[in-house]
Amino acid sequence: MTTENKGPKGIDLEMLILGHMLIDTNSAITAAWSLHEEDFALHLHGQIFAIIKQMEDEPEEITWRNVSAKMPAPENGAQYLKELIKTARALLEYYKKTDDEEIEKFISEQLNIFEDTTNFTYAYEAAGRLRTAVQEPQNILSGLEELDFRAGGFRKGELSIIAGRPSMGKTSFAAQLAGTASKNKKHVLFFSLQNSAEHLFKYIACAGADIDRFKLKINRLTANEKELLEEEISNLSKTDLVIDDTPALPVNEIYLRSIMFAQQAQRREHKADMIIIDSFNLIRCGEMQTDILRRLKELARTLDVAVIVTLCLNRRTSAKYDYRPQMEDLPPAAAGADIYASLISFLYRPYYYKRDDESLKNKATLIIAQNRAGGTGDIGLNFNAESGRFLTPPEEILV
Repeated sequence: MTTENKGPKGIDLEMLILGHMLIDTNSAITAAWSLHEEDFALHLHGQIFAIIKQMEDEPEEITWRNVSAKMPAPENGAQYLKELIKTARALLEYYKKTDDEEIEKFISEQLNIFEDTTNFTYAYEAAGRLRTAVQEPQNILSGLEELDFRAGGFRKGELSIIAGRPSMGKTSFAAQLAGTASKNKKHVLFFSLQNSAEHLFKYIACAGADIDRFKLKINRLTANEKELLEEEISNLSKTDLVIDDTPALPVNEIYLRSIMFAQQAQRREHKADMIIIDSFNLIRCGEMQTDILRRLKELARTLDVAVIVTLCLNRRTSAKYDYRPQMEDLPPAAAGADIYASLISFLYRPYYYKRDDESLKNKATLIIAQNRAGGTGDIGLNFNAESGRFLTPPEEILV
């Protein structure tokens, strides 16, 4: 009878290795020097390892303060390094490996597992995962019936893009997705790069209750509307929705904060489900902007979460131009979108361009331009501009 090895694996093991390298540079780290930056599943962990390894030949002492100073975002890097140390100590205490020699032996054993691990997936493993997926679907539903039917919702491990020209309702759409998912007991992290957390929460609550945002702003809600809004706020307050409204974050910082969000969920014996970024255009470019989508796809795969990013297209001023967006309208900064994104959709509201046609006022179309899980085409939606709520009409009306 074989005993299953219950030591830390995956991300926990990476944190154990890096945390202990920061705690004691003279004992357990000897087992880790055989590793390389690319051996780490998390890009951030590989970066930290490379910095520590480089500092071995420098006079500077290897401490979390000195390592964080060399990271792209030193302030938040320091916070994460302290988290690594805390995690490493907790893991070592949990596995009752307190003696230096025992610690060395323990980490060496785990490193053997780490080094021998490949990305091979055997058929029986894939079959087991598929059975689980059939019995317990992991896709995150949008609440828009036709979108969920065609795309199967938003899938974990994949990147989705919601694009559109200005004033099409991209933020409202993303806010509605966040509210729906969080009320369905999903753990959602929303990076609001252009709106404050308070403003975004108002978007989410008003869409959920179908309340006029302007009437709320000027305090003109009826007694019934106040009751509906209070009920929606109460429901949202019980969810695990997290809003980060720090403006102009670089993609590395988004990556770092997403990891911390996933770890916090894991401590509560939950799992991160969805990360929404509004918007791509406001992600600070400390590196090549064309690399952002690749990093977001990597984030989705690494944390096994659905990553959704809104993207603003350029305005078109020519009266001869067909304002319906298409793939060729994606900006150069989004090069590779068709490679990294599993779902690419465009929001289109013709009333914005044809104000004299009242029949178009509450109509919108979600154009599915790329969908690796199903078909493409147009999905007709009703749009309440006052509350920012999208609905699938009883009979889909395409515009």
